[in-house]
Amino acid sequence: MVKRREQAQRAREVLDSLGINIDPARKALSLSVAEQQMLQIARALAYQCKILIMDEPTAALSLREKEALFERLRRLHQLGTTILYISHRMEEIFEISDRITVLRDGSLIGTVERSGATHEQIVQMMIGRPLGDFLHIRRQRSTAGQPVLEVRGLTRNGQFEEVSFVLHEGEILGFAGLVGAGRTEVMNCLFGVEAPDNGEVLLAGEPVAINSPAEAIALGIGYVPEERKRLGIFPVLSVLQNLTMPFLKRLQHATIVDRKAEQREGQSLARQLRVQAPSLAHPINNLSGGNQQKVILGRWLGSGARILILDEPTRGIDINAKAEIHGLIASLSETGKSVILVSSEMQELTAICDRIVVMRQGRVVGTAESRTATQDELFRLAVLGTQEQVTSGGSGAVSQVAASAQ
Repeated sequence: MVKRREQAQRAREVLDSLGINIDPARKALSLSVAEQQMLQIARALAYQCKILIMDEPTAALSLREKEALFERLRRLHQLGTTILYISHRMEEIFEISDRITVLRDGSLIGTVERSGATHEQIVQMMIGRPLGDFLHIRRQRSTAGQPVLEVRGLTRNGQFEEVSFVLHEGEILGFAGLVGAGRTEVMNCLFGVEAPDNGEVLLAGEPVAINSPAEAIALGIGYVPEERKRLGIFPVLSVLQNLTMPFLKRLQHATIVDRKAEQREGQSLARQLRVQAPSLAHPINNLSGGNQQKVILGRWLGSGARILILDEPTRGIDINAKAEIHGLIASLSETGKSVILVSSEMQELTAICDRIVVMRQGRVVGTAESRTATQDELFRLAVLGTQEQVTSGGSGAVSQVAASAQ
């Protein structure tokens, strides 16, 4: 018989050691993405292993949670545990490691001592070219297009409240905030995954009610969700089937899908996005994370969506794929498509967005022009918020980030 009381006590001790406030009796399915990530980490740390392998452990964690994890890893290291730490986040690699090994395209490029390595050296080993050739800084637009999406006072009780913003034609609008700020929940409502309790959504100035993803797609909205493997791809289907899923009706004659037309559309999109796959018939589950993400973006490109909601589109993918997706997002914007980009990486937001909305504890606490905002200001606002919100015009945006962060 399992000693349930002892089991619960031990679970509580492990969770407390990482600063995780989760009831051990809760069902894992009810946890958020970040909580599930912390639960997996806690499970790995629950016993004194000799070798610990961690693959992108902080992908969904807040700064506080990451610091608690690193403190525990340092204690394990002092006790003699060997840790293999896999991450695309350069600052983490330099903070936690003794030596750094770089792999590229399945081959070992080299191993260097952390103390003598530089960021530029590691990035060049990763991508095979200088850092300057990789970084994508989007050319800022001088004028804003017409409003295509307006959100006014959107509220879902217990998740977010009074969220207001405007998205313009051809604009890349960033959403910053810590884990649990409510960004993903807002995007779920915009795509019809969940229903808001209050508020209004307007497309091209006309009020709309989006009650399901099918209605959102019909209105020209596409969504790349945060959880790519669980919500973004159809893992048992091919690359081609994943690409064409949203617009199969366009390829139908009566009730029969024109497979030759589907193949042509799929090949065109795969070439345009430079999807690396043995063939379009290959199972998407066997592709890298970056190529899976390109396929998800491609499906909305093929569907003709005018508004794209991208929730952490570069999380857990390599630096080359990240650069390609940044370039793709910018090119979509230049063709008139409007993009909402949710990201936990401030550098990513300031590099490719036109404006950045900052959320904290379910509320919008600031809006910044990315050409003037700094990463420090955005982070301070996401952590500290502001005591009063000052609206500007009819946009529903609040005061500039520099003022709000004081």
